[in-house]
Amino acid sequence: MAIPRWAALAMAGSMAAVLAGCGSSSGSGNNTTTTTASSKAPIEIGMVSALTGENALSGHLKVDGAQLAINQINAQGGVDGRKLKLIVEDDQSTNPGTVAAFEKLVNSYPDLVAVIGPIRSTEMQAITPLVEQYKIPVLEGGTDPTITHEGDPWVFRFRPNDNYSGRTMAYYLTQVLHKKNIAIVHSTDAFGEGGDKALTQWLKTYGGNVVTDQGYTNGATDYTAIVEAIKKANPDAVATYFTFGPDLAIFLRQMNQLGVHTTILGSPSITATDVVNLLHSSLDGDYGVTDYVMGQNPTAEAFGKAFQATYNERPDNYSSYTWDAVRVLAHVLQPILKKGNLTATQIHQEVRQGMLSVRNFPAAEAPGQYNFDQNGDGLQGYTVVQYQNGTLKILGAYDFYNK
Repeated sequence: MAIPRWAALAMAGSMAAVLAGCGSSSGSGNNTTTTTASSKAPIEIGMVSALTGENALSGHLKVDGAQLAINQINAQGGVDGRKLKLIVEDDQSTNPGTVAAFEKLVNSYPDLVAVIGPIRSTEMQAITPLVEQYKIPVLEGGTDPTITHEGDPWVFRFRPNDNYSGRTMAYYLTQVLHKKNIAIVHSTDAFGEGGDKALTQWLKTYGGNVVTDQGYTNGATDYTAIVEAIKKANPDAVATYFTFGPDLAIFLRQMNQLGVHTTILGSPSITATDVVNLLHSSLDGDYGVTDYVMGQNPTAEAFGKAFQATYNERPDNYSSYTWDAVRVLAHVLQPILKKGNLTATQIHQEVRQGMLSVRNFPAAEAPGQYNFDQNGDGLQGYTVVQYQNGTLKILGAYDFYNK
């Protein structure tokens, strides 16, 4: 499939985008009604996102990224002459809220072509049975490797999974920074456990040694016992897998308060906007692996400039993966809509097959191109960054596709 003009423009530079509102409304229906692909009715894309609760900031960034892509595509004439429309349901920053939001979307909007799913693995795991039940493509951002390896053909991941983040972290710590004795701090949810497992395995591969492995519960406010265990272990570096940015901010503050000063290398949460807003320049010197940083490739640069111009907000991976997801989905839909009248079920099947055929599609996410494998994983690399003078400096990019 040829890449459409609006996708090519995204590589060349930012485009002016008119910020359009999005929301949700109630209704009734099912997922098997007939849709007229040749009509000029808007193409409906669903999204579950945190609009309220502790993750509301990152949730709004998700919405903004997707809406920016929609605005850009619609400004170029849409997809096969039809405009895109985003329909968002609030997941309330909880697993039960995510389940309720997903069910409301698929039952109230029978013509959805796909749903943009959670970025948090624990929320994605909560809706996995429903995804298989309703058989609708879900474009998600959770990075627990098992999400796309459970036999569900409807899940497509728009971020690199934690096998790649763990490999990148282990490689950089041991082979570049020459740190051998590593302490790990991780959430005990699906994301944290998956990241911990991958990091531990790759540290062993690269000759590292885990001197202490500490789990914590999301939402914890006191990490004193964990920090004391780290101090006792006296590691060369600390590697973190935190699910929520505010939790990581508390942990890093307490490390400093309790006098534990060592090299920090975090999973992508350390580069999130909410962490930067909370810690500012105190992050200087800390490292992270990330799937999005402005400047890591031409598409990432174009996205970042357009996002800042539109929202006056710092872009991060919460917004980049949804921007990418909308663009890839529109690319896949272009030839499907030319086939004429199809049922929603037929469109879902066509989208699934189209996603699996995506190759070399320009991405804002690392490593810069989407190549979906049979499991639904589209990306296989991460960028290593370091905070210097309050900004992120790119130190290296690692792409493990077909390696």
